[in-house]
Amino acid sequence: MLQTDLEREALQRALNLLAEHFDVAQIFVQVHRDGDETHGFEGGFGNYFARQMQIHRWHQEEIDGVQFRQSSEDDDDEETV
Repeated sequence: MLQTDLEREALQRALNLLAEHFDVAQIFVQVHRDGDETHGFEGGFGNYFARQMQIHRWHQEEIDGVQFRQSSEDDDDEETV
């Protein structure tokens, strides 16, 4: 059995476990091996549109968080009189 097959099986086991407790999940994973090989895997279950909205909300929160951190760093750079 190939290493990638084992990783896909591990992802499927994780999805099966989550499916026992949740209605919707989407998982993105990545593994980097010697020789600069990178393999990405994803899987999910549940309503497609609900998964898309989860991803969208997560992405927007990440963008908002970066903007907030950058704004806070800019405020720290200002001199006070």
